[in-house]
Amino acid sequence: MEEIQFQCVAPGKRFQQMDSLSGGEKTIAALALLFAMHRYNPSPFFVLDEIDAALDNTNIGKVASFIREYASARAQIIVISLKEEFYSRADSLIGIYPDILCARQSGLIQMCFASIYYESPQTSLFATACYQH
Repeated sequence: MEEIQFQCVAPGKRFQQMDSLSGGEKTIAALALLFAMHRYNPSPFFVLDEIDAALDNTNIGKVASFIREYASARAQIIVISLKEEFYSRADSLIGIYPDILCARQSGLIQMCFASIYYESPQTSLFATACYQH
């Protein structure tokens, strides 16, 4: 099997070999290739694991905005991220947390961002309802 050679030029820089690019530049290049391939041969959804790990906050915002726009028109995208700059732009969040009463179990919390506001005398709660495109 022959290899595929992929080359890119980062904005504002001269041509460099892929192994000379920073981690963030490699991530952006890989995502550009992934989404270009998806436009050619679409799938109904993506699962992307910590694609923001090597990105600075500026590029996290750009990638998150691109994914949000892309998903609204073409696919459902599930992203695993530990960075608030990324997950704060999501339509919904699913979090897993440890159950401190049992060492072998974890719980699940889901937050979806369509607004329903509930208020009681003791507390205010921002409840949510899911929506997807």
